[in-house]
Amino acid sequence: MEAPKKVWKCQFSYPGTYGHECGKPAVKIAVMKSEGSTTDGIFYAGRCEECSKVKGLENSGVMRFEPIANQENKWK
Repeated sequence: MEAPKKVWKCQFSYPGTYGHECGKPAVKIAVMKSEGSTTDGIFYAGRCEECSKVKGLENSGVMRFEPIANQENKWK
């Protein structure tokens, strides 16, 4: 039997709101460079439509947005 697909939620949060991520269903994946925390140097984070349009802040390190597929963070 196939494992269930991960349900992504928007992980965007504004400065000073640690632990208070948006939480809406993600519609795309933000792909960011990750120095030292993942084995492949890439970090994936869910974004809802609204939060994916925010300039700077937590989106400042986004290299690209991808459709939701089978992305998975590979932690060290």
